[in-house]
Amino acid sequence: MERNLTNFDKTYFTRKNVNNGLLVKSYPYFKDPVFNTSHDGIWARIRAMGLLVNYLKNRLDGINQKGSNKSKTYRLVWTGPYTALVELLYGCHSLGYFNNGNISMHQIFEEFSDFLEMKKGNYSRTYHEIKSRKTSRIKFFTEAGQRLLKKMDDEDKFDLN
Repeated sequence: MERNLTNFDKTYFTRKNVNNGLLVKSYPYFKDPVFNTSHDGIWARIRAMGLLVNYLKNRLDGINQKGSNKSKTYRLVWTGPYTALVELLYGCHSLGYFNNGNISMHQIFEEFSDFLEMKKGNYSRTYHEIKSRKTSRIKFFTEAGQRLLKKMDDEDKFDLN
């Protein structure tokens, strides 16, 4: 029926074959053998259950959508240099901040590349370049720390006035 096939319609949905087929008795409904066919009640129940399932799925989707934040349309994109990301992720890994340190750098970079939708680079090569810096080997952390302290100082000055 759902495929719009009609090759068994005469067998199942005409009254002339009622004696050949089984007239399903369904409590509490009375089926009139002069009016009903052998399978119309069965098809009606199948169709009704399908409609009920679709209705319940739509209601559940509506409930789930109300709980989610639909107005959130932005994506998080890394706009800093790749070396800064490498330094950040290696630093977090050395502190054991991801899975209590029980995760490889490869897995960390796979996850962050997918999350930030960024092109995967050669993180180990970049890490070795960071290690061979002549100036500060932790340039990102130094700069981030200085900027965060400045921001806090500026906010404290604003709060005092």
